[in-house]
Amino acid sequence: MSDQEVPRTQSLHTHHGVQSHSRSDAKARFLIKFHRYRRLFLSKWWVLLLMAALGAGVGFAICYFGPPLFESYGQMVVGVKVSIPENSVYSEELSNFLGTQAALMQSGLVLSRAVESIRGRFPKLDANRLSMNVMVLPRTTIFQLRATGPDPDATQQFLQAAMEQYTALKKEMRDQSSDITVAGISESLEQLQRDATNANNAILEFQRTNSIVFLEQQQGNTAAQFLVTLKQKLAALQLEYGLLENLTLDQNVERHQEEANEALSDTNTPAGAPGMESLESEYLQAREAIVLLQAEKKELSHDLQPAHPKMIALSQQIDQWQRLMEVFRKNCQDQLDSRKQALAYQIDQTQKSIDQQQEEALKVSRAAATFDQLKARAQEVQQLYDRLMT
Repeated sequence: MSDQEVPRTQSLHTHHGVQSHSRSDAKARFLIKFHRYRRLFLSKWWVLLLMAALGAGVGFAICYFGPPLFESYGQMVVGVKVSIPENSVYSEELSNFLGTQAALMQSGLVLSRAVESIRGRFPKLDANRLSMNVMVLPRTTIFQLRATGPDPDATQQFLQAAMEQYTALKKEMRDQSSDITVAGISESLEQLQRDATNANNAILEFQRTNSIVFLEQQQGNTAAQFLVTLKQKLAALQLEYGLLENLTLDQNVERHQEEANEALSDTNTPAGAPGMESLESEYLQAREAIVLLQAEKKELSHDLQPAHPKMIALSQQIDQWQRLMEVFRKNCQDQLDSRKQALAYQIDQTQKSIDQQQEEALKVSRAAATFDQLKARAQEVQQLYDRLMT
């Protein structure tokens, strides 16, 4: 193990020594170049100074002996918002507005138009020596314009013409936008006229194929009240059928007798079927007679033997009344069964009437909703048309 570790350590030291040597060489080369340029600068510094003086002299000579340039200044205040009819607003974002207007003021189109407008007064004017610079005063929409040119009058006229041409160009742009807007409004008016005609035709067609008077009547309380009446009738029939189905014969007979007595005392309550009431009355009378005879027989049984003539007569009377009560019972049961069948039929027919009325009410509601939509559409189109016309 030790024989292998020693060479590794030696190789590491060797590599570190190579890196240190290369770093020292680079530093030495940098110092040599630095001192070389320093000596060159100290020995030839007057060359740089002479070149700078020569350049300044040439510039001064050009400015002094060259043709003069004149400057003219002007200011313009440009509004950010321009009001147009119908309370609409033509506006541009302020962040883009200032830069856009400055570029437009010194654009080639504006400057070339300005030059052409003054060329008649200054035919020998060199347009290449005319220029204009635009600045914006901080936190304002005031534009500072500076024009330069070889002639004082021409420069002043050029600046004035540039401002006028800028204003004219802005007006042309607005007029062009207005023309486009007017064309769009005209097209919209024509489309609205067609829409209004179609909407009115749709209303007329709907009125031709549907009874508006019937729809208005059905939309009122008449149809709703009729449905409520049918549902109340259905509930009463179902209650009566349920009582006949679940109560015994005696309970139903007694209930009908109570209702008949209440109907006699209340003139507004309709009476039941006369035949059924008479059968039930006879059945109840026979049952009461049997009860009375059985009570009398029970009372006499304390003093008389069963073979006593009175006891035998009572037994015979009880048997006769029981046979008669069975006849009455059977007849009452038959009539109750018939009554249940009639109630079941009435329930079925009433339910069908309710379903039919609900379906008709749904159709009427849909038709009324369609008619309301047609009227609303026609009113909306007319309102839009009137708004555009004003």
